[in-house]
Amino acid sequence: MSKNSIIQNGFIDEEAAISYLNNYYKGVELLPNIPEELTIIDMAAILNVSVPTIERMIIDKQLTLTKKSVLHYIMENMLCNRPINLDKNTTTI
Repeated sequence: MSKNSIIQNGFIDEEAAISYLNNYYKGVELLPNIPEELTIIDMAAILNVSVPTIERMIIDKQLTLTKKSVLHYIMENMLCNRPINLDKNTTTI
């Protein structure tokens, strides 16, 4: 496996993944045509969760009703931010 690979020793190299995504999305507007100020219903639709879940997340101060908050939440909770452990039976590319 290449030294510059995002997957190292069965785990995602978080720094390499973030660097790749930052370069890949440079200059790209994320969530185009979404206003800066959102409603709870908008946020629930964007994050594909229920309105009560969004309400709890706002009460817990995990989110505010802004596009920036949603993007931050998505970036902090992406799969590439989670280590994975490939089973011995898993085929790697």
